[in-house]
Amino acid sequence: MHCGRFAAINHIPDDWSAEVLGPSSEETKLHMEAGHGTSMLFQSAALNEFITVLDCESSCFDISGSVSVFSYDTEEHERKILFKQADLIMKETSHNAK
Repeated sequence: MHCGRFAAINHIPDDWSAEVLGPSSEETKLHMEAGHGTSMLFQSAALNEFITVLDCESSCFDISGSVSVFSYDTEEHERKILFKQADLIMKETSHNAK
């Protein structure tokens, strides 16, 4: 994320870890990882509204994300899905305080 910050992580799935890195040069990163294969998400809806983001500077704000999916029962072991800001559902809230 550029020109913003993570104000809160509202939900971390069971047996997952989360780490916020930054901000460095107006860039902040969130890294989340499942602890074990049984920690997988069966639906992406489990991540609905899981973070609160503060837009610090609207003129340069940008956010993107990626999800890596690992499968050991196929020849292709990793699949990475990229999300641009337009792919993410963002809701404005009135309680974002700077």
